Amino acid sequence: MEEGGSTKLLVVGANYRSAEAELRDRLFLDAAAQMAFLERLRVEAGMEQAIVLSTCDRVEVQGLTADPIQAGRKVAAMLSGGAGVERAALGSRIYEMTGEEALAHVFGVPAGLDSQMLGEAQIAGQMKEAHLRARELGLMGQELDQILQAAYATARRIRAETEIGEGPVSIAAAAAQVARDLFGNLAELHLLVLGLGDVGELLLQHFRQVGIASAEMAGPSRRVGQEAARLGVGFREMADIENALVRADIVVTDVGLGRTLIDAAQLRRALKARRYRPILLIDGSIPPDTDPQIERLEQAFLYRLEDIERLARANRRGREQAAAGARAILREELAAFRKRGAVREAVPGVVALRRRFEAEREAVLAAHPQANAAEATRLLLQRLLHGPSTAMRQIAEQGDAADLKDWVTVNRVLHSLFDLDVPGEGGGSAPARPVDSERTGS
Repeated sequence: MEEGGSTKLLVVGANYRSAEAELRDRLFLDAAAQMAFLERLRVEAGMEQAIVLSTCDRVEVQGLTADPIQAGRKVAAMLSGGAGVERAALGSRIYEMTGEEALAHVFGVPAGLDSQMLGEAQIAGQMKEAHLRARELGLMGQELDQILQAAYATARRIRAETEIGEGPVSIAAAAAQVARDLFGNLAELHLLVLGLGDVGELLLQHFRQVGIASAEMAGPSRRVGQEAARLGVGFREMADIENALVRADIVVTDVGLGRTLIDAAQLRRALKARRYRPILLIDGSIPPDTDPQIERLEQAFLYRLEDIERLARANRRGREQAAAGARAILREELAAFRKRGAVREAVPGVVALRRRFEAEREAVLAAHPQANAAEATRLLLQRLLHGPSTAMRQIAEQGDAADLKDWVTVNRVLHSLFDLDVPGEGGGSAPARPVDSERTGS
């Protein structure tokens, strides 16, 4: 599918499915780095319309280019170079999409259909922020803006007509209820968030909304400190994690490096220092960040994401049913967008045809000012048909059997446009509609 005439949609990036958390951390671009990267896209990759979307779960470029193959290679090289890795070494961990595949992907992102937590809403806001940054730098044209606005509208419809957005909300509410059941009043509790994927940010925001006293973040990646500053919470280095555990009443982990970040020995020491006041741990990561032996400790209450989902009654089957409805809406909206695009592309041709016919009419009248209506219209028809008739005869004389299917298409178009009785496939004639006597003047 073409967008914007001669340009095509291109998506290049890495997400939680294609790349491990450590690589995504190296690829991550903060707000200032995104602005610089956008300028490089214009200068080095020749992209005049593009956004850069950089979150904990994805780093991705979405844009329009006349040469998606060359631009895709350049963008992939820019991303891998920023991570300090050769492009060839990353293989399919950096994906490249064009055309229809890219369009479906862009439509699915703000609806949360491409998120680790299906239906999460934060990504829509992050995408709109990327949209605004691109506009500030003059990298947002009408064509890309139309695609993104249609994607946002699709996300709104999906959230309105399906329950896909209720899963994350119910999970956050269930986590808060577990905390209330354990501690009672949340207003005196301290929250520690380790890492900041979809689950971590969702629970951090929800706990703050329901009145938790204080919160801070820690994590093994450089961007956790930046995110803590953006969200207005404190930050701890990983080297100070044991002191952070001593203070924390609730610990949410969402890192997913594939190794244990909080082990039973650490937590045993923290509980002792807390005089065995309970600690609630919610491990929202896949693979988990916490040692399963923690469950054996007195006053340590460990919940995995599936435990919270079970409490929220947002099981996988329910989420997949909502996702099926969401994807059906996505297909409908993609079809509608393509139809609108086809109409937009047809309009210039119609306008040009009208101008050409009007110019020919004026030329006939100027050349034959004394001609009556019958003569003038006969001369006008000759002028209008001369060029197309000559061109069609020349093409037919120069063509071969391989062009037959093209001529069948031409004949069908002529029939559709002008109600013509022309030969169809198999030597027959295309059916003609009833003649309109008022139109023919008979």
